[in-house]
Amino acid sequence: MEIQRLDTIPLEEQVALWNEAFADYLVPAAMTEASFTTRMEKLQQSPHESFIAKVDGEAAAIILTGTRDFGNTRMAWIGGLAVVPRFRKMGLSRQLLERLFVGYRGRVWMSRV
Repeated sequence: MEIQRLDTIPLEEQVALWNEAFADYLVPAAMTEASFTTRMEKLQQSPHESFIAKVDGEAAAIILTGTRDFGNTRMAWIGGLAVVPRFRKMGLSRQLLERLFVGYRGRVWMSRV
């Protein structure tokens, strides 16, 4: 398993991964490139701070995140986390969350700016 930043793959692949990972979600979550980009912008999510997981070179999971200042506190949040159905039960979500927390720990996660 390999974790890399979301912005290391083309937008077309980001959207395809999102759509495949959310294909069986209870609420329709399929997006076009335009709606994906708009969502990222409106929720102030960052492709530089977001990640994907690959298994044997194939995109298998995605986590979208962003940061924002609220008063004197910098906050981080998750704006989407999903795993492609055939890659579920492999611990990919946990590994993505751990990578995210390691990146934020001591830097922006609920710390004073």
